[in-house]
Amino acid sequence: LPQITRAPSRSGEGVSRVFTAQSQIVSQARVVTATLELASLVHRGWAELVKLALPITSFGDLMDTAHGRPDVAQAAARELENTAKVATYLYFLFGEVPPRVRMEWASMLSEYDAPWDLRDLARLPQWNTLEVTSRRQLQELVDWLFAQMNPSRTEAVALMNDLVRSALLLASHAPVGEIVAGHLPKPAPARVGTVLDLQVDPSRVRVGTHVLLASGVHTVQAVVEDLGTGTARARVFSTSAASVNLAEKTVAKFSEPEQRGGLLPTPRRTLLR
Repeated sequence: LPQITRAPSRSGEGVSRVFTAQSQIVSQARVVTATLELASLVHRGWAELVKLALPITSFGDLMDTAHGRPDVAQAAARELENTAKVATYLYFLFGEVPPRVRMEWASMLSEYDAPWDLRDLARLPQWNTLEVTSRRQLQELVDWLFAQMNPSRTEAVALMNDLVRSALLLASHAPVGEIVAGHLPKPAPARVGTVLDLQVDPSRVRVGTHVLLASGVHTVQAVVEDLGTGTARARVFSTSAASVNLAEKTVAKFSEPEQRGGLLPTPRRTLLR
């Protein structure tokens, strides 16, 4: 999760609590891993080893090619990348929810101590006031996230609930008046490496600012490389498909990079399969 650098808000504090709680869970698992006596595992059976590994093995362990299975590392990286893309689009759509409704949700979910089951978004207040298309898109994304984990594992269910909660809280963290938005003046295909010309107030963004755009179920992430009169040129560094067709007037949301409190991850090569 990104660092929260603005003045504390209920949403920001809620995200920080989620991050702290999940960090403690990871730390506890790492302690168990560090105390394993590997020599004692040599003569154990496969089923016993699998049972032992399940509670403490992370995506990071699977993506580490040192285990000698590059196919496993690639599959784990692909799963994590897909989850990140769906969570990013969920954040984007939460940001499209009317501010009054979104802030009511954020206020309700900002208290970490309260358990929340977010598998069914219809439980949220004023859910039926949203347009049918918005409700369907949001619920489909949440359904996809929960389908990626074993529902019998309580820690996996808690993690997905926290991921959905964080997407909503982050979408509500910036006051509406502080959200910097621009748009695409003409249609354009977006692929990794292409440059998009966006209309935006250049006094409110800078070189290095990240940009998020969406088209249907697909998202595009870019970073500002140059500024002009009323425009910003941004290079695409991640897409949820090999090519995403962006329509005229597509909304572009600008945020600071991860180390400065923004949402988007640091640019890196997109994994497309």
